[in-house]
Order: sequence, then structure tokens, then C-alpha cells
Amino acid sequence: MAEDVEFKSNDVDNSTSYSLNLPSSIANALLTNPTIAVRFANPQYDCTTEQYCVDVEFHSDIEGQQLFGMNVRFFYDNTLLELIDFRDFQGGYAAVAPNPPTVNQSPPGFGTNYFGFASPGVADWVNGSIQLVDFSQPPIFIDTSGWTKIFQICFDVDAPFADSSSFCPPIVWDLEVDPANGGYLSGDDGVVITVVAPPPGESDPCTENVVQYNWEYTGSGFAPPFGQLAETDCFAFADATIDGSSAQGCYYTDRIYQPLQAELHHVETILDH
Repeated sequence: MAEDVEFKSNDVDNSTSYSLNLPSSIANALLTNPTIAVRFANPQYDCTTEQYCVDVEFHSDIEGQQLFGMNVRFFYDNTLLELIDFRDFQGGYAAVAPNPPTVNQSPPGFGTNYFGFASPGVADWVNGSIQLVDFSQPPIFIDTSGWTKIFQICFDVDAPFADSSSFCPPIVWDLEVDPANGGYLSGDDGVVITVVAPPPGESDPCTENVVQYNWEYTGSGFAPPFGQLAETDCFAFADATIDGSSAQGCYYTDRIYQPLQAELHHVETILDH
């Protein structure tokens, strides 16, 4: 289903300050909410299927935390990637509505203005969700010293490459530099994460943090551009495996034979308000 997604106005009035008096029980609960960080990691490419996949991993600042659910929202450059699906779920996790995730396409220039994507600057915005649905599976506690994989996201690769030794597609989590501001679109809460609550509860809130992928925040966060490309997680196609075997090397620096992929059938156009 197409969604009416407006672009956010970033005119912020900082002339007035407010104070908020909370009951001590609520204040204490806020102080003890865990901070859960999420990142993309471990890029992989299969030469036969021509699919590029990244793991989605989590980190907690408090021990004993289990992920309950997440609104999985992010942007990518439409000229480089096309979303296939969420997969390889660990434990009792699975995709939930909207399933499959919705993919909304921006007008040209939006990706350039907001994120520094190359021209024509068309960004795809993914809106999906995952959740713990099978409580009979052994619990997965989020690591406090490293990272814990929960699932994987896979893409078709659209772009031909003049140099396939360094493929660094930006995938931008939909969360502003100040997480309290939510996402980059009007009415968009961005990345939202909850953790399993002690009985008899079901889920509790947390403070969300993200580690951006081949992209970094710049500026104050009050107006675009909000960041720029940063080649931190690059992949050499010459190191890709063929059918998961030990045979390597389906791309070379002097050859271009990745065909352009058609748009996925569920890609929809964001209305330019």
C-alpha cells in the first residue's frame, strides 16, 4: 500500500524553553531504560544470485535485554540497490506488518539534498517491522560487549561498476542525529525499538541509537544536508563467493557485467508535498 509521506519541515523555534516535572516513579523508569544500538554489518555478495546482504545487529548498555520489536526504517540510493527482503531470522523473530516492507521512492534531488547521494539523488525509504513471535525459542540476550545478530536484509545490486574492488553503498538509518527527533520524514518516528518486559508486561521502551553504514552525520541536524557519504564498510566483488563455495572472484576491476535490475513491483512513489 502506498503511504502519504510528507517531507519534514526543519524550521525549529528554539526561542522558548520548557521544564517538565515527572513523578519520581516515571523519572526513575526513564533513567533505567536501556540504550539499544543497531547497525548493519558483515556485507556479503553471492555471485550466482547477484544479491548483496547485510546483517542487522544489536548492542545493549544493560545486561539481560531481549529485543521485542523494531520498526525497521532506512534509506538507500535507488541507483545502487533495490530491496529484496528481510531473512535469516534468529531465534523466535520474524517479519510482521507491514510484510513485505513498503518501499517508497523520493523525487529526484531528495537523496542528494538530505544525505549527499550522487545525482539524480533518488532515495528509497523502507518501512518494515520485525518482532519476537515465538516465545518457545531459547531467548537471545543482546550483547553488552559486542553485537548480536537478529536478522539479515538483502538487496539486488542495480549499478554497473567501473571499479568493483570497492563497493560501498550507503544505507542510512531513519533516525536523526538527536534520536529524540525521530526520523527524517514528516510524521515519521524513525527507528523505534522495544525490549521484552518482565512479566506480566509484554514490551518496554528503550533509547534508540544507530551506527550508520557508509554514511555519517554532519551539521547541527536542524536542516539538510544531514550527513555525507563515508566509505567505512566496503566490499570487493573479487572476494565474493560463488554458490557459497571456496571459489572466489566474480567481478574484476576492468570488467563490468552487473546488469541493471528492474524496479521491484512493490516500490511506490512518495508524494512530493
